[in-house]
Amino acid sequence: MRIWKVMLICSLLYLLTLPVESYTYPEQSSTNYIILNLSLMPEIIEYGGKASGFIYLTDVNGKPVLAEDDVRIHLSHSPDIVSIPEEVVIKANDFYTVFEIETKDIGEASITAAIKSTSLMHREQNITKALEIVDTNIQYSQGDVEDIRVEIESLTGNFIMLTDSELPLLIVIKDNYGRYIPAPHDLQIKLSYSAELITLEYNPYIPKGSSYIIAKVRSYNLSGIAYITAKIDIDGKEIVTSTSISITSDRASRLEIHVMPPLIGKGFIPIDILIITTDSNGVPVPADRDIIVKVTSSSPSLSRLDENSALSKYIIRKGEYSISIREYGMFTSTGRVSISVSASGMVGTSATLDVVEPLMDNNSKIKERVLKLFMPENIAERGIITGVYQSYAVEYDEDDCPRLQDITMQEGMHVGMVDISSVIDECKNEGYIVHNIDLLDQGGLYPISNVSINRAYVTISNALVDVVANNVVNNMYGVITIKGNGSSGRGGDVTVTVNLQGVGNATSTIHVVGNRIPDRTITTLHETPSEYHIFVTTVEYGNRPVRTNMQYIVNPLAIKLDMEGSSYAMIVIPKDSIRDRRLSIMPIGIDVNDTLAAHMELTNDSFDVKLMLPFTTIVPIKNEYRIGYVQLFKDGMIYTASSDINIRITSSSDNVLINNAIVRKGSSYAQFTLTIGNLLREDSVKLSIPDKGIEAEINIVLLDLDEPNIIAYSNNTNDSIEVRIYTRKGANIVWGDTSNYIEKDHSAIRVDGKGFYARALLKPYHDEQLDIVASIVAPGYRIYNINQSIYKFIPYVEEDGNTYGALNLSVKRTTLYAGIAGYIEVVVNDIHGNPVSMAKVNVYGNDDVEILTNTLYTNDDGIARIFIKAMKDSTINMDVSKAGYTTSTMQVPITVTIQQENDGTKIDMVQYILMSTSIGGVASILIFMLRSRRNYRDGEEE
Repeated sequence: MRIWKVMLICSLLYLLTLPVESYTYPEQSSTNYIILNLSLMPEIIEYGGKASGFIYLTDVNGKPVLAEDDVRIHLSHSPDIVSIPEEVVIKANDFYTVFEIETKDIGEASITAAIKSTSLMHREQNITKALEIVDTNIQYSQGDVEDIRVEIESLTGNFIMLTDSELPLLIVIKDNYGRYIPAPHDLQIKLSYSAELITLEYNPYIPKGSSYIIAKVRSYNLSGIAYITAKIDIDGKEIVTSTSISITSDRASRLEIHVMPPLIGKGFIPIDILIITTDSNGVPVPADRDIIVKVTSSSPSLSRLDENSALSKYIIRKGEYSISIREYGMFTSTGRVSISVSASGMVGTSATLDVVEPLMDNNSKIKERVLKLFMPENIAERGIITGVYQSYAVEYDEDDCPRLQDITMQEGMHVGMVDISSVIDECKNEGYIVHNIDLLDQGGLYPISNVSINRAYVTISNALVDVVANNVVNNMYGVITIKGNGSSGRGGDVTVTVNLQGVGNATSTIHVVGNRIPDRTITTLHETPSEYHIFVTTVEYGNRPVRTNMQYIVNPLAIKLDMEGSSYAMIVIPKDSIRDRRLSIMPIGIDVNDTLAAHMELTNDSFDVKLMLPFTTIVPIKNEYRIGYVQLFKDGMIYTASSDINIRITSSSDNVLINNAIVRKGSSYAQFTLTIGNLLREDSVKLSIPDKGIEAEINIVLLDLDEPNIIAYSNNTNDSIEVRIYTRKGANIVWGDTSNYIEKDHSAIRVDGKGFYARALLKPYHDEQLDIVASIVAPGYRIYNINQSIYKFIPYVEEDGNTYGALNLSVKRTTLYAGIAGYIEVVVNDIHGNPVSMAKVNVYGNDDVEILTNTLYTNDDGIARIFIKAMKDSTINMDVSKAGYTTSTMQVPITVTIQQENDGTKIDMVQYILMSTSIGGVASILIFMLRSRRNYRDGEEE
């Protein structure tokens, strides 16, 4: 028994050493390489639903490819879970096909699309995608503890709060799919937390039938990171979760710097620097002490900043929000200047200033002027900031010197810093005035130097701020000073408008933020089978909840909310009482505005929507494409509608219409159709679900036809002329002036060795030049217009004529390996031994040979590769034809082997099968080994 084990192991190892057959495919450019793609819509589906599989062809750049002939794709799948057809076909002149997927069970199904090597694909391809089928009716049952988990959620969406404030949390229970589930009975919650930082106020039980409790976190006047853990005991099993809360202070801890204007020309130039104190969240706050600020610069031109900093001249006083500095510098070269700010106990920062070649006010390059306004984004409710307005020139490309195109720029470098001296003289000799502004694109802006600027008019959109100063600095730019008046105790947006005579106007929006004042209202919806629970939370600019006494009215339900010194309020609305489901939570009271308003929409089902497309590029070969999908999600899982839901979908293009998608009761998804009007128009279309703020983009593109081959045949001037236009199969031909035409084809459906063509017969023509005017029109392609003159006429040859004699055939490489796809090469020459290209090769097999490429054409070397697969010796037949030649036929014997001949061992497949049948597989392998040149004796190799 031991020797047989050794022999069996040796035989198996020997088989593993057999070489694997490898072969190459015809060379082709990357742009002609066609890829098989598969998309499943949707990728996750409820049990009992039907998904769709989309198979489509693209090139390597993802652009659709239209099939010239029908393309057959084989499908395989997980038969226990889904049911699909065995084969689908991409029809000729289309780029995709779709098949239905029927669900049979729960789980993950693998679906594979495969295509054999063809003249289109050149190689075998397969692609596999997974479809997940889930049960949406999972319910918790007593004792099924593994299906429950506990989580901590924040009503603000994050776990950040201020010192001495509050943060409302929800302690919720969910199933393993992330869906809220009702408690099977009263569940006791045990919470532990960082008692030195926070305290908690909560109900220790989640009531039976509910899925959450509210926990109100209150922080002390200490910053840090607190933890909270939540434990639930169900049927003797403890379920635990935890989270952490970042408690931040609104004390001044950071510095923010603004350098204005950000672009200046060389020379003796002033700049304005604004430094603002903020808290750790970037919210402007007053200094809680005198802060000595150090300002430094990377340029010697601003050395006074360093000198004054050394003397501690820059101080932000306690209670102030900012400091403004004006400094002058002699800038003699272009470049980027860095200005940094720091202070003891603060986080510093820096800003940059670009010094560019000056554009003088009298330069002829200035054809149009515009005004720009530079301001910080935020201002504290009682803070002070400055802004700068500056005059800019608009670039016009028509007066640019072409030699400037040879100038290269470093990435990120402003055009005003680029050295253009190498082309200035040449451009001047050609009559051009040259300046760095020419390096900008059309419409670009460039700062104007030494401009005599007047003081502008400044207006503001509301009373949250006041303009306290407006001055012009050295006739170069204007500076405005704005102060928050703090009268309303609230934030909001303010639009500042600057209007300058002879230049124009500019606007900038600044946001007024306050120390613990409401900046935004957040709504959170929690849903039970019969009720909506709506939480309304007020947050400040840093998205941290703030306590307030604000009041709201919920329209149109006429429900009044009073925060009563808290950061949130809650309302409960029975589902059956809702008629108008669009709710507006509006702040009410003296001197409030709608910037704190919140809006939400309630539906019979509270859900998120996903907008899906199997591909993002369409070739318009037809008007309707039923390819779009919407799917409902809730808590990260698909959600089946409890009633029919109409999803409104809009299109950004007047050429593409979208029908609404209706998700039927009990389903999570629905299809919708794109209808294209003009099939000859390219477009980039944005699809939107406006009620959900969801968008997707699809591109409609036309393909380019290959350049047609046009040939005119005629024997003499007294014969009619045949014109052939070789182009894409089935393309329509619209001929031009047809007065001399005897007959004409309207589509390219004829075929010869050169390809598909349309023919026209013309009356005898006596001029040496023949003008051909026509248009090629094919669905999905741009119109190709022909206006070509032909001077040489080819002697006419009948299609079945024998002008050039017979085709000589020979075959190379006729030995294949059993069961492995390989190829043989047929070589086609004329009677002179020259290779014949575009000869058509038809191949015919039998039951013993699988032909993978039945019809193909020879390349420029007269060679065609025929891909086949065989299990035993056999023969194939072929005929080769081309217009003007005699058709040739040939029978080719195929030899099948299971090992390469250069190993010195060869056994044909028939012998191997006979041995395997008569004496068994292991014995046949051993005999095969004994026939090799290796002899084993006593475990040693000779």
